[in-house]
Amino acid sequence: MPWISRIFFLFVVAVLVGLMPDLAGIDPTQTILRARSGQQQLMTAEALQAVRDELQLDRSTGERLWDWLASAMQGDLGTSWVDGTSVAEGIRATASTSLLLMTSAIVLTVLFTTVSFYYTVWNWKRGRLSMQHNSLSSVLVALPEYVIASILILVFAIWLEWLPPYGWTGWRDIWLPSIALAIPATGLLSRLLNDSLRRVLNEPWVVTWLSANVSYFQITRFAFKRAISNLIPQVAMIMIGLTGGAVAVELIFSIPGIGRMILGAAKSQDLPILQGGLLVLLVFSILISSTSILIQKLMLGQMLSSGKLISSHSSFSFTKSKTKLYSAIGIFAFLIIFTVWAMLRDPYTTQFGRLIAPSLEAPLGSDAIGRDLFARVGAGMLTTLKGGIMATFLSLVVGVILGFCTRYSQGLIEITKGVPYIIAGLLVAGLTGMNEQCLDCYRPDFLGSAGGSLCEPAFGG
Repeated sequence: MPWISRIFFLFVVAVLVGLMPDLAGIDPTQTILRARSGQQQLMTAEALQAVRDELQLDRSTGERLWDWLASAMQGDLGTSWVDGTSVAEGIRATASTSLLLMTSAIVLTVLFTTVSFYYTVWNWKRGRLSMQHNSLSSVLVALPEYVIASILILVFAIWLEWLPPYGWTGWRDIWLPSIALAIPATGLLSRLLNDSLRRVLNEPWVVTWLSANVSYFQITRFAFKRAISNLIPQVAMIMIGLTGGAVAVELIFSIPGIGRMILGAAKSQDLPILQGGLLVLLVFSILISSTSILIQKLMLGQMLSSGKLISSHSSFSFTKSKTKLYSAIGIFAFLIIFTVWAMLRDPYTTQFGRLIAPSLEAPLGSDAIGRDLFARVGAGMLTTLKGGIMATFLSLVVGVILGFCTRYSQGLIEITKGVPYIIAGLLVAGLTGMNEQCLDCYRPDFLGSAGGSLCEPAFGG
């Protein structure tokens, strides 16, 4: 049943991508011609009709989808609508770059998580093991990859001039993008592993083994195996999630990877590349998830299917550290004051000179057209907060529903996790008929200069 679910939802995504121009009421011919020529004056009726005839866009959507699916089953993903190159060759050329980037990020994630793991074991040996969560891991998880990438460029490429800010020509280019991907993954993985390890080290068998003079190394090895065995599916989801963060990172660092290629295809309505690239990413996600399930079965053996596997339950409690408590209250109060003060200011009107320095009149300075950055950040915080609350609520509801029917929803879970969030945003924008002005916020030059997909409506105008 899980494999039927995977194949079904893989087919659904491919069909939705193919139907995107029709559902949104967009003629891809204009976008394709603009991507080819880059000149608006060439947008003549004759040129548009020539593109339609060349790509056979006058055929029905069903016919185009059927031909694409039939060819894809034979390993032929078609040719690009923009430059006529082979989709399979383009994916093969860019996938190796993305695979190297992802592998480097995974290696760094494992190294950073290992340091966190041994720190927890060291505290346990000294009798200082605390069940409280590590605040640092929460901060790392909350930071998006494109924010970390922008900070890394600012510090290590511009201020210190240690590493190049962009490009993919040598071994020095791999460090900043790999670290940008590894930091959030490390925060989540170390949080999950350390929480599981703390619960395992507080189980009764640990005291029994210590009284029997079993070495700390043997206890740590078995505790790690017990802690990580329950987290194998979550580790797989983290690895799949790296593909989503890699799209923004590849754009910011100008890396010729598959994520950057897919995003460019979505912007230019190049459906063969978009369908082929997403197909590869989603199949990759399914393979990772399936491999993780197999590894978990090999580690736990019959205990997993016998129903007799004993799991330790997590316990929730507020922090007892007054420093953390007062710091959290102070940060929360600062954010409230910041937001309320920003709401009293105008984020849309040009009030100041271009890119002025921070002052009492403009606490954060002004943007490129003289608008108050303090007011714009405050308005953006409110929009982000509302969107985050709505997304969290929907995730909770949908997650609970899918959790009760995992045999049927396994494919949907893997597919949705494998779709990069920027691509998902573009698909939603296209399927719901959002205008092209908003889609322009995702163009590569905007992302490369702004360090993320910050659309104007996020600031209210």
